[in-house]
Amino acid sequence: MAFIEECKKTDKPITITGICIRLETTRQTLMDYERKDEFADAVKRLKLHAENYAEETLYNKNGRAVVGAIFALKNFGWSDKMEFESSYKPSIMTEKEREEIRARMRSFSE
Repeated sequence: MAFIEECKKTDKPITITGICIRLETTRQTLMDYERKDEFADAVKRLKLHAENYAEETLYNKNGRAVVGAIFALKNFGWSDKMEFESSYKPSIMTEKEREEIRARMRSFSE
């Protein structure tokens, strides 16, 4: 957390890489620790600070480009598109089935 506070005071970006350098470890090791119950919450909180920094950068208060922030947020699972799933499955009717439907519709109009 000292690294996070230092970044905030100096307006230095809060990044996962920066956290790893401060902890004298690698990104992979940090992710490995995240999978261990006793460290999971601490690593998630550190990553949350980096995610928050990237999200705040999107508001571009000082004219900086936001492309890097968008890239970083995508690595946190964000998406710039909406995805929908549908359970609709079109069925293919045979010519005989289509003719039966047409015949029923004709009988209604008579």
